[in-house]
Amino acid sequence: MSSELSIDAIRVFSAGRDEPKWLLKKRLDGLKQFEKFEAPTFSYGLGINLNTDTLDLEIAVPKNLWSVASEITSTADKEIIVKKLSDAVKDEDLKDYLFKTSPINKIEALHQAVWSEGLFVKIPEGKEVKTPVNITSDAKAIAIAEHNLFIAEPGSKMTVVQKSIGKPQFKTANSEIHVQDSARIQYGEFQNLSEKTNYFSKKIAYVQKDATIDWIACDIGARFGGVTLITNLEGRGSKVSSRSMFFGRGEQNFDFYLVANHKAKDTTSYLDVKGALDGKSKAIYRGLVRIEKGAPNSDGYQNEETLLLSSDAEASAVPNLEIDNNDVKCSHGTAIGQIDKSKLFYMMTRGMDEITAKRKLVEGFFEPFIQKIPVDVVKADLKKIILERIGGINELKH
Repeated sequence: MSSELSIDAIRVFSAGRDEPKWLLKKRLDGLKQFEKFEAPTFSYGLGINLNTDTLDLEIAVPKNLWSVASEITSTADKEIIVKKLSDAVKDEDLKDYLFKTSPINKIEALHQAVWSEGLFVKIPEGKEVKTPVNITSDAKAIAIAEHNLFIAEPGSKMTVVQKSIGKPQFKTANSEIHVQDSARIQYGEFQNLSEKTNYFSKKIAYVQKDATIDWIACDIGARFGGVTLITNLEGRGSKVSSRSMFFGRGEQNFDFYLVANHKAKDTTSYLDVKGALDGKSKAIYRGLVRIEKGAPNSDGYQNEETLLLSSDAEASAVPNLEIDNNDVKCSHGTAIGQIDKSKLFYMMTRGMDEITAKRKLVEGFFEPFIQKIPVDVVKADLKKIILERIGGINELKH
C-alpha cells in the first residue's frame, strides 16, 4: 500500500473534518488492523475460489478516496433525521453505534481507516413512515469508501431503498443498522455499478427485543461483487428475513456471505439467496446460522439456488450451521443446476423459439422469489432489473 496511507495522513484528514477524538481512534485502529491482515484471496477450499486479478488496493489511497467521491441524494419524511455522517458525528453521540464491531479482513480495516462519504439516518421512537427513504449513491471518483449509519428507535418502522451506481474502479459501501425494541427496518439495496468495478459491501445489523429487519439485496453490477450481510439477533423475539439475488454475465464474480447470529431466546432467521449466471461468470455463497447457548427455541433456515445459463458459468455453495443449544430448529438447502431441457423443449413445441423460451424459464425461476418481497416499490424495481438482464440472454451454450 502506498506510503500516502499513514498515521499522519489520517490525523490530518480527521482534523480537517473536525472529527471527535473517539472517531480518530477508530480510524487509527482500522489502519493498525489493515497493516496486520494479509491480502484477501477469496479461496474457500479445493476448487472454491474467485478471480481477483483486477483487484488493486493501491487505488484506495487518500488522494483518490478523499476527493469528492460521489453524489449521495436522499428523500425522506420530515420527521426522519437524515444528514451527512461527517456532520452527524459532531452533532450526535454516536460513539456506541459507529464501528461497533472490529474489522475481520484487510478490506474492512481499510474502509474503517479511510471512509469519507455516507449518511446518518434516524427515525424517532414510535414513528411509522410508509414512504420509503430513497438513497442514491452515484460514484464520481476512482475509489470510494462510503459508510452509512441507521438507527430505528423503539417502536418505529422505516423502509430504506438504496441504489449504488457509477463507474469507480474500487468501492466499499458499508452500513450499520441498529433496530431497537419492537422496531422494524426494511432495507433494500440495488447495486448496478460498472462491470469494471471491484465492489465490497458489508451490512451489519443489531436487532433488539421483538424487533425485525428485512434485508433485500440485488446485485447485478461490478466486476467483483463482495456482499456480506450479518445480523445479530440480540433481543428475545427478534427476527431477520434476508432475500438476496444476483444475475451475472461475462466474467463477473460474486461472493455472498450471509450470517445470522442467534444470541437470545425465541429468535428467527430466514436467509434466502437466488441467482443466475451466464457467460463465464462465477458465484460463491457462504452462509452461517449460529445459535448460541443462551438462545433456546430459536429457528434458523438458509437456502441457496443458482441457475447456470452457460456451461462456462460456475457456482459453489457452502452453508454452515453452528448450534450450541439442543432446543432449536435449524436447517438449510442448496440447489445448483441448469435449465430443464424437457421444459425448454415443451415450450418450443408450443411455438416459442429457443431464446424466448429460455428467457421465460429464467423469469419463472425468479418470480416466486420476487413475490415474497414485502416492499412493493422494491418488488417493482427488482422485477424491472431482472427483466432487463433477462433480455440480454442469447442462445443456449452447451
